[in-house]
Amino acid sequence: MSVTVGIISHNLGEYLPYAIESAARQADRVVLLDDGSTDGSIEIAEQMGLTDVYFNNVPSGSAVWGWNQLIDCCRTDWLIPLSADDVLLPDACSRLEACTESDWVYGDLDIINAGGQVTDYYAYAQFPHTVPLCIGRMWMSKTLFPTMIAGFRTSFLKSHNLRAWSFPETQAFMDTPTGASWLACWPRLKYVGKPLAQYRVHPQGETFTAADDRTIRHHP
Repeated sequence: MSVTVGIISHNLGEYLPYAIESAARQADRVVLLDDGSTDGSIEIAEQMGLTDVYFNNVPSGSAVWGWNQLIDCCRTDWLIPLSADDVLLPDACSRLEACTESDWVYGDLDIINAGGQVTDYYAYAQFPHTVPLCIGRMWMSKTLFPTMIAGFRTSFLKSHNLRAWSFPETQAFMDTPTGASWLACWPRLKYVGKPLAQYRVHPQGETFTAADDRTIRHHP
């Protein structure tokens, strides 16, 4: 089994080294999907020895471009899309590879601040973890589960020709339409509890603000 981590970035050079380091020590392939950065992100990646880079000359304004580039270029068994200001936890790839009967693997989330300190914890244990129940929850409460900060089986995405997409005018996260359309293809879901990644709230407003009813558990 093998894993590609795709690091999606737009002017996040300040945080990029942490994302690269967290991925490089465990993934079989690390790719930078740079969406028109002007802050020297490409040079930072190259200085760290990362030369597998896809660059968009004109910023697209969302993570959709990076996700779709990653799907297109991935040749490993699994892929993990990672924002350049997030950090992959040390055992994420090995835990993903152990999920041999799954297509979409996700866990809870550590929330980190600008300094990298864990401040909160998003817990998903109380939410449904099968496709019918997830769709039912979406239908009844207009919320999407599971999380898109996850690992995806490449063959599942490509066999269904799945793409990331969004409706910016609806003020919704890319995750909502993308996740809903992927759930409609009946992936084999796997909730693993312990986080795979640490999520940093995007400092540049790269995602829209939306209602969020996830349970936030403060670390003791």
